[in-house]
Amino acid sequence: MLHLSEASMRVRAGLVGLLCLGLRPALFAQPVPRRAPVPLDTLIIWLRDPDRHVRSSAAQTIGGRAYLTSRASAAAALQPLIEVAARDSDQAVRTDAVFALSQLGDLACSAVPLLLSIRASPDERMRQAVAEAFGEIGLTCLSEESAAAVLEALKRAARDPRASVRYQAVSALGRLGPAAGPGLAAALGGADSRVAGEAAALLGQLPPTPATVNALIRALRAASENVRLEAAYALGGFGPPVRKQLDHLAADRSPLVRSAVRRGVRFYARAAQSPVAGRCFAVTLGSWTPVAELGADSVFLQAPPLVRFSTVRYDPAFITDSLAKYRVEPVTATPRFARRIGFWAPHRDSVEVGWGGFPAGGFRGMLPTTGDTLLGTVVSEWDFIEPIQSAPIRLAREPCS
Repeated sequence: MLHLSEASMRVRAGLVGLLCLGLRPALFAQPVPRRAPVPLDTLIIWLRDPDRHVRSSAAQTIGGRAYLTSRASAAAALQPLIEVAARDSDQAVRTDAVFALSQLGDLACSAVPLLLSIRASPDERMRQAVAEAFGEIGLTCLSEESAAAVLEALKRAARDPRASVRYQAVSALGRLGPAAGPGLAAALGGADSRVAGEAAALLGQLPPTPATVNALIRALRAASENVRLEAAYALGGFGPPVRKQLDHLAADRSPLVRSAVRRGVRFYARAAQSPVAGRCFAVTLGSWTPVAELGADSVFLQAPPLVRFSTVRYDPAFITDSLAKYRVEPVTATPRFARRIGFWAPHRDSVEVGWGGFPAGGFRGMLPTTGDTLLGTVVSEWDFIEPIQSAPIRLAREPCS
């Protein structure tokens, strides 16, 4: 365990910041491996430090490391974080604790009553943190009454006076599945075109129910081009179930509607031409080479064991149809760190696939699409300079159940 005996709070806070970044201050006699994580029990002690900067760094680090820990160790941080979020004297520290709780996922289910009680905080960053936490914790661990309260809280947050809170609320709704459909549809009709566009993209990730399809069709007549295109791509991603409606809209009197629909149809058609579209694959990822040294950064993210190559858009930020990416969705329940949505992008005789990214470290690779088994190599990628690692990957065709 690491103890800080420096009397100056400013110096101690600086040392904690360095340690939480994984750097080794020269003051320490014992060497600390590069980016070696601070022990969780030490971080929990630092949550009670008299200096707010130390408490803030500890909370941020617990949140940033949540994906590295086991469920048992993450659970050990739960109650201390709840106490900090509820009672710390500093607003910024309380907010950092809420952000950290969000990274514990459904382990933080017992924090939902607290989050509901502070959802209307006067602090913008806190309201944003609460919205993110609702999305990360999810609904499956909640009672029907609590789930309804969370959905209503996010629906209201999507009308928050601050744009950052509105956007975070809609993003959180998008992680809560079909139950969030009404909230997303309401946000789709709002005046904030960025939020409405995000709501349209997220509705495209839900099952094409009549209510969802009708909300997106109405959005094709939005004043904002961004909203119209997001709605068109969402409808296009649904494929055959909405093809009759799209064929009808392709003859609409409005040239803006016709243009958006053509883009949506092309978006689906580009994916549908690939032999992997709509199919399921078992994923096997080999060992990474070169092997990282102790304490060094390494890719630890794993792809889900069984995935489906959907025609739903992966990245709303792509610029042209030719750069479109589609979602690789998990078919089976997996640990939280492996439930990430991957992407695939079609090419002439191959597909590019990838998962993850900062801070967990991501990977991507190009795989030939010959036969029912896709074989290739993926390489690591980071948001900072790191040595590249590579690993073999195998995707074997499986029935979609």
